[in-house]
Amino acid sequence: MNMLYAMGVPRLWTEMIEEHRRAVHDAVVDAAAALVAEHGLTSVTMSKVAERTGIGRATLYKYFPDVEAILIAWHQRQITGHLAQLTEARDAAAGPGGQLEAVLEAYALHQRQHQGSGLAAAPAARLHHRPGRPGRQRWRNPR
Repeated sequence: MNMLYAMGVPRLWTEMIEEHRRAVHDAVVDAAAALVAEHGLTSVTMSKVAERTGIGRATLYKYFPDVEAILIAWHQRQITGHLAQLTEARDAAAGPGGQLEAVLEAYALHQRQHQGSGLAAAPAARLHHRPGRPGRQRWRNPR
């Protein structure tokens, strides 16, 4: 960002723009998750995500380069939330044994709640590296 621009724009305006960007990002990720839940992982397209989110495809591409990036963001959000739950359970317990028990119980509860939904394991099970493109990942249908 241009320093002159950053200094000339009121802080409130900058915060509003960032809040809007986060809201659009979250809405896109939510839309993709809903599409996966309703129609399966391979049915998610940029057009469907844009339509579900209520934004144009051009706007969607400003936030995410492709469906893979959206699904990776969704997966990262799921993992971050799960780790926060486990950390909270650990911190609420006393002593190492109690902490371990609390984390294992929280993990088991999470697994029971998400069993059968297919959403929790789907992204991780299909994520792999593309040959010849280091660091690049793609989604694969495991048939």
